[in-house]
Amino acid sequence: MVAVTRVLFGSALLCLLSLSNCMGPGGSGRIRALVAEGDASLSRGLTDRAIESYRGALDIESRFPPALHGLIRAHLARGDVEASLALCAAMEVGTPAYFQRVRADCTRALELAATERQNRGDPTGELRLLERLSDLAPETQGLMPRLNRVRLAAAESRFRQGQRVEAIALYRELLSTAPDQTRVRVKLAEALGSLGRIEEAVTVLSSGLAEHPGSAELEAAMDRLGPLRSRNTPARISP
Repeated sequence: MVAVTRVLFGSALLCLLSLSNCMGPGGSGRIRALVAEGDASLSRGLTDRAIESYRGALDIESRFPPALHGLIRAHLARGDVEASLALCAAMEVGTPAYFQRVRADCTRALELAATERQNRGDPTGELRLLERLSDLAPETQGLMPRLNRVRLAAAESRFRQGQRVEAIALYRELLSTAPDQTRVRVKLAEALGSLGRIEEAVTVLSSGLAEHPGSAELEAAMDRLGPLRSRNTPARISP
């Protein structure tokens, strides 16, 4: 009796973990037929019909990877990047073993979404997507220069909005990946000085002058710190 109970419990557990184990060959065949219909419709440019077929498959088994992948491709073809991104995130968590097969499509979705944020003038949103892209596909051509440009824009945006601590974190991150950027050092020193962290600002500029002796930009920024060093009170450095 105990053995029979264990067998039944094991079968039920398998059903919960994978619906395809409970459907039998008929259900599985229907799912694959719907995915095939979706693929055929998508190849003919019939994105709405393809989405309907993929969703029909997912109505039978909600995590069937080929159907989810088909939906990602269909939404991309229709220009619905946000829907594709949501599905990519769901697959990465729910079907990690299959995720590598959809990596290229999810990379494309991230690139398109980042460009949309760029066109909207949203550097913070663009940065978030590019950082995710860096994790997923670090080999993407031209990614690092773009990532650094957007980090700088996002840091400047945060600083203008009064989010100075967040701006400082972004400037430091940027400086760690591009230490020779004089402009970044000056911006970081300005942000630190605005919070009264004058000695930290001096250290940032001094490190830059050690690497680039005689830099007019760095020396001018150091001169602007002079009056603040004596007071050591929060103030914004005038450019």
